[in-house]
Amino acid sequence: MKSTIKRTLAVIMAVIMIFSAAFIPAYAKSPIKIAKDVVSEYEYRYHYGYNIPTMKEILNVIEVINATTETLMGFKLFDGEKLVFRAEGFVDEIFTELAETTFFDGYALANNLVFPNKSSQAVIDLFQIDVDKVVSELAPKVDECFKNGETVKGVFIELIIIYFRQLKEVNVKEVQVSDTLYRIDAEIVYNHGGTDVMALDFYYDTEKQLCYNSEDKGMVYLGFNFDRKGSFMYSAVNPWQQKFGFCLIYDFIANIVIMDYNTERVKFTYNDKEWMIQFWKGRYAILPGGEVGIYNRPIGSKGSYYDCAVNNQMNMSIEVYHEDELLLSNGPMMHWWITGFYIGQKYYLPESLTIKGTIEFPDEEMATLFTNAANKHKRLHIEQDGTMTTYVFDSYIKL
Repeated sequence: MKSTIKRTLAVIMAVIMIFSAAFIPAYAKSPIKIAKDVVSEYEYRYHYGYNIPTMKEILNVIEVINATTETLMGFKLFDGEKLVFRAEGFVDEIFTELAETTFFDGYALANNLVFPNKSSQAVIDLFQIDVDKVVSELAPKVDECFKNGETVKGVFIELIIIYFRQLKEVNVKEVQVSDTLYRIDAEIVYNHGGTDVMALDFYYDTEKQLCYNSEDKGMVYLGFNFDRKGSFMYSAVNPWQQKFGFCLIYDFIANIVIMDYNTERVKFTYNDKEWMIQFWKGRYAILPGGEVGIYNRPIGSKGSYYDCAVNNQMNMSIEVYHEDELLLSNGPMMHWWITGFYIGQKYYLPESLTIKGTIEFPDEEMATLFTNAANKHKRLHIEQDGTMTTYVFDSYIKL
């Protein structure tokens, strides 16, 4: 039962702490005037980027959607009881800091999250549902699903539990684990089911200024950690994404829906496997960033699917630049998918970004095969020194 509530909190904290606005279409403000030395809108955007909408503006979009659906269909799409969210300690500090220096206002977002408690109660009354009985029967099934790796099924059942318990209030507190390490405890209040208090697998290291979980599956199990000092998100070593590998459809859908990035795929054969090392840079919803991922598959495989090289991690680093401005620096660290997504006040055109970094291969043969294949790509520039390679991924267009 407690594991069910933990994952419930994980979903909520993820929405709050991670770039929740990723599910809201990015939009840009037009400048009041174009600088004299810029001759076109494109050149202006190349150099100065786009302002990220404030949290108030994002929430205004929700109000517009509500007004539209109410007019057209007779109901508000986002209608229900708003969550009451309170925090203390490092969570409060981080929320306050981000609200002052970036677009992200955690309190504004959290306290405007809407839960369908009205419809839930109507269903409970109509069918005379015993909520306690439903929860006691479903909770063990959720634990079993996650234990057996049936994540989608487990999440679906868990959402049913949350729906009937009717989430009402979350109070976040910090508990000191050591001199430099703190853990989040959360008091969760439901309309049905009373109050639960629990320790979450969510930690903050005051010395390193990192938010993460103990299993390196990402903050609140969503696959990403947060670097407070650098103000960026980055992928954990053991995220849920590693189970889904890579195929071309991911890039196709991402660029249609909420992302806009450049990418290069470097392919070569080594040690009886087909390898692909892929580079990305651009806009991830409303965050500028970059990625380098390592993938492999058996020789002769068909299609575009590759497995994540989780058992073949390499020492990697990444830096993301907008023109000559360093936005973030991550690593070096042992990884198969090193990333960085900067949380600031702007995002940028993919072609105005450059990523730089290093990849250290297990032997010189593999490093050479990669270097030869990568240097066939005009936007990639690779230098090799033994097992160590240095990469630069820039653009065809330079203004």
